[in-house]
Amino acid sequence: MSEHETILGHLVGWGLRRRYEDAATEGLAFLLDRHAPLRQRFVALLRAALPELPEDLRFTTQESLAAGRPDMCGRHGEATRVFVEAKFGAALTDAQPLVYLELLAAEPAPTLLLFIAPEWRRVHLWRELLERLTAAHVAHRQLDPQALEIVGRAHVQRLHITDWAAVLRTLRAGAGDDDTRMNVEQLAGLCRTGDEDEARPL
Repeated sequence: MSEHETILGHLVGWGLRRRYEDAATEGLAFLLDRHAPLRQRFVALLRAALPELPEDLRFTTQESLAAGRPDMCGRHGEATRVFVEAKFGAALTDAQPLVYLELLAAEPAPTLLLFIAPEWRRVHLWRELLERLTAAHVAHRQLDPQALEIVGRAHVQRLHITDWAAVLRTLRAGAGDDDTRMNVEQLAGLCRTGDEDEARPL
């Protein structure tokens, strides 16, 4: 048994192989729902990418929308302000990122589309996202190596990418009791298992 294995990571790898993105999304949403300090830390991470976001976001998963099903939605009241897309080795879907950016653009407030990927894939995935924006003639300006802003929207709209290690560091910083820490480590174990099990490019 690998030193990185956890019960959650083992069960997903054994019975739900190739569904790491769904499992990680649900695990992250579970943590954000059950542990307010973790939600506050995660929202702070989102607000570092888009300061105009409110502090009291609430998160739901796998909502079927008219033109897609984002992994996780961050809402403020009835308004959707954030889409979060979880990645390990799976390819981009047809809706990513263009359809999701259009859905968010319909909201009457600043919005953020965040991708979370393993560190080994982050640069390559970011390049794919940029290529899709360019091919669709979506005007944008680069803010830093992992963030950009869509030009010409009625409200500020940003696309950002981060890695699972950064998200887990953020969550661990907010885990103040043993139960919370154990839950975070279950998610960390799942992420390690998903990362190790997915095929990587040569």
